[in-house]
Amino acid sequence: MRLSDSEGVLRIRNLESSRRFAPSFEPVSLNSHSRWFSPRIERVDELPFLVAEIQEMVVGYARVDDDPNLGFVISIAIDPNYHSKGIGSSLLMRLEDDCFSRAKMRLLYASINKDNVASRDFFEKNGYSLCGADQKDFDLFRKGAEQELTN
Repeated sequence: MRLSDSEGVLRIRNLESSRRFAPSFEPVSLNSHSRWFSPRIERVDELPFLVAEIQEMVVGYARVDDDPNLGFVISIAIDPNYHSKGIGSSLLMRLEDDCFSRAKMRLLYASINKDNVASRDFFEKNGYSLCGADQKDFDLFRKGAEQELTN
């Protein structure tokens, strides 16, 4: 993750496909994104944030945010032109590795809109289990570090 990735991440965040199932449907302004992005990349050691690039263009990202009510919550967004190419799964695998080994996190959550069948299937395919609801229209999925799952 580099500061130069900011524009590409904003482009992905503002795609209709990214906003359709998000808590806020409104596009993110450049000013708002810049205020969030700059301090966010300074925390990548404690809260991993990865981007996928093809020919120097950001085509997706995966990040973990620290939610005071839920804990560590994953967010993944991939440009629809690059869906079904393994990019999301690769990003998730690397993100989990960073979280569980380097950042020493024990549990990861994904808050998924109940109507977002593709994301629900994606996280279930990758070992996440439904564990409740965090908002009216969002289900909560979780996955623990390997050592926690085997105890």
